Amino acid sequence: MDTFRGPDRSGRHQESPARNIKILFLASNPTRTPNQRLEVEARSILEKIQSAKLSPLFEVEQAHAVHITDLQAHLLRHEPHILHFSGYGNEGGEILLKDSGDRPKAVSAEALGRLFQILPGNVRCVVLNSGFSRIQASGIAESIDCVIGMSAEIGDPAALAFAASFYQGLGFGRSLKEAFDLGCHEILLEGHCGEEAIPTLICRPGVNPATIWLTKGASGHADDSGTTIVEPIQSPDRRTAAVTDHGSEVKDERDFEESKSGSAFRSRVLRSITTIATLLLLGVAAYTTLRLRGDRTLAGSYPTPPETVSLSTLTSPIPGSSPSPLGYVGGGHNTQLTAQTFVIKPRNYRELAFVVQPSWKNAHFKGEFQCSGGRGNDVEVFVTDREGFDNLIHGRPSRNFYASGRVSAAKDIDVPLKGGTYYLVFNNTFSPVSNKAVTANIFLDH
Repeated sequence: MDTFRGPDRSGRHQESPARNIKILFLASNPTRTPNQRLEVEARSILEKIQSAKLSPLFEVEQAHAVHITDLQAHLLRHEPHILHFSGYGNEGGEILLKDSGDRPKAVSAEALGRLFQILPGNVRCVVLNSGFSRIQASGIAESIDCVIGMSAEIGDPAALAFAASFYQGLGFGRSLKEAFDLGCHEILLEGHCGEEAIPTLICRPGVNPATIWLTKGASGHADDSGTTIVEPIQSPDRRTAAVTDHGSEVKDERDFEESKSGSAFRSRVLRSITTIATLLLLGVAAYTTLRLRGDRTLAGSYPTPPETVSLSTLTSPIPGSSPSPLGYVGGGHNTQLTAQTFVIKPRNYRELAFVVQPSWKNAHFKGEFQCSGGRGNDVEVFVTDREGFDNLIHGRPSRNFYASGRVSAAKDIDVPLKGGTYYLVFNNTFSPVSNKAVTANIFLDH
């Protein structure tokens, strides 16, 4: 087990404060094939953090050749803020670890998601730097604020480029969203074209990664001694103590005790009440605006997309689904996207990332779906790109290549598409209480 301690301002090696931002790097290569990528990835992450402006604020723990029985112990022992898994996965969305006999053992999305429900601890971000890990990321994001997974198989050079640049961004005080975007851009800069769209950032409902900082070195402040105050990720429904150096923590407690007396305390209370009331009014106004705008923007009245954009081939099935009873079949060369029945919870959605190969000519997105549940037996279905998907899940107007509106069924869907990475979204966020059962048979005809 290796631990990184960042250098101080004089360049001398120093012990990190006990409450630094801790990264737990877990690596496993159960395939027994010669591969140096995992060691190179760990070294690259350490080098990027060590050279960053806020390096003294980070601590990195490493464990290699991880067995499936090690997971709980590592989380309990280290209580990391970021868990980084480097390894390999299969097309079913399962990561591969070793069992007690050093044989490959697939870990299901359900099992890993359940682990983080039981032991969320200090974890605010999980990075699954392995192929086909997006399904795992979706399950973990039900309990953890931000999770990064891969929507398809990713090459070793692209995986290395993403990881190194992502942690470099965090080391320079960037938000999680900025660090993620920097990682994707580094893949493109290094010439791994097409793979920059594979990493996917998934967040727990109500969490905006653009407003989340592990450190606020760039936008934060300093105490009287010049020490940068470090703030771990804050989520809307999770109370997390700010991580500071011990001197500034004592100073804050003393200031608070002094402010509790007299007019200063009363003024503070009044300001807090005013702020809460203002936020409530703004929330009501925003909710009303979105509800009024929702029928207009989420019902399908989008501009026609440019002819240079199009759709793709599915990398993974919807988790928790069963075979579809629908019998819709297209002609030509078909790539099945989904033929399943699945349930969407109230105020929730299901999505699939898929890719249309640039070499495909006359590719068409085809199929049908039907929905039951709730008063209207209705669901919204979209086909959109990465930017459109981000806009949809954050309640912003989005341009889509297909938008069904709120309907109970649709048949003979036929949308011409070109090469690119896109998302098929089944939306039930408009329903406050009703589960929706959706049966879908969707494929690409090319």
